[in-house]
Amino acid sequence: MIFLYKDYENFCKKLANNKCLSQTAKEILIKKPGKFLILKHDVETDPKKALEIAKIENKYFHKASYYVHYEIFIKNLNLFKEIQNLGHEVSYHYDVLDKNKGDFIKAKEEFDYHIKEFGKNGFEINTVCQHGNPLVKRIGYNSNRDFFRIFKDKYEIKDIVVNFKEKIGDFIYISDVGYQWQIIPSPESADIKEEKNILIDYDKIISLAKTNSLIVSSHPHRYFKYKLEAELKFFIFEIIKKNAKLIYKTEFGKKIINKFYFLAKKF
Repeated sequence: MIFLYKDYENFCKKLANNKCLSQTAKEILIKKPGKFLILKHDVETDPKKALEIAKIENKYFHKASYYVHYEIFIKNLNLFKEIQNLGHEVSYHYDVLDKNKGDFIKAKEEFDYHIKEFGKNGFEINTVCQHGNPLVKRIGYNSNRDFFRIFKDKYEIKDIVVNFKEKIGDFIYISDVGYQWQIIPSPESADIKEEKNILIDYDKIISLAKTNSLIVSSHPHRYFKYKLEAELKFFIFEIIKKNAKLIYKTEFGKKIINKFYFLAKKF
C-alpha cells in the first residue's frame, strides 16, 4: 500500500465528518469513555513527518498519541513541543529489552531514566508503547512487551498494547504493519500466539469507528507527498524484507541482522 499525506488528510476529514474524533490515549485513560478512537503513531525516524501528520490531524480537530524513541525525542525537543502544543500526546516508544539483550534490570534502569528525561522536558508520561521487531533474536524473553508483563505493577503508566485494555475496556487494534492496514486480533499477545491479521482499508476503518472503539496505529515516516516517492520506498522495503527473511534462516545471517536490527526502523 502507498501512504500519501493527501490520503491521510482525506481519512481525517471523513472521520470528522462522521463525528469520529480521535482523543489521546492519555485522555482515554482518564475519562474511560464508552466508545473511543485513538490515532496512534510510532515515531522511529524522520520526526518532521510526524509533525506533518500532527498538523493534518489538528486541522480536523483530532488529537493523537505520538510514541517516540528517546534518542529521536531528545534531539528534536522543539519539534515535539510543537506537536504537543497542537494538543497531541507525546510519549515514549521503548525497546529497552532489545537494546539490553533481555537484561530486565538494565532495561528497567534505562526505562526509568528515559521517563524522567521526558518529564524534565515537560512531557508527562501516562501511556507508552513497546517497539516490535520480528527479526531480533531473543533469548529469555518474547519481545519488548515482556517489560510491562513483568513490571506493570511497578508503574501507574499503561502500555497501550500490553495492559491498556485492562484499564479502559475492549477495542479493535489496527496497524499499518507490512505497509498494509490490518486488524491485529490480539496485539497484546501477538508475539506469543500467531493469529491471522485481517486486511482493511480507510473506508472500512471509518465504518468500524462509527460503532466500535478503535486504536489506529501507523508510522509517520512511511508517508510521502508524491506517489512516485512512496512507491520507490515501498519497492525498497519489499526487496529488503524478502532478503532479510532469506538471510535470517542461517545462524550467521541472524547474527548480522541482530547486530544491525535498528536499521529496520528506517522502513
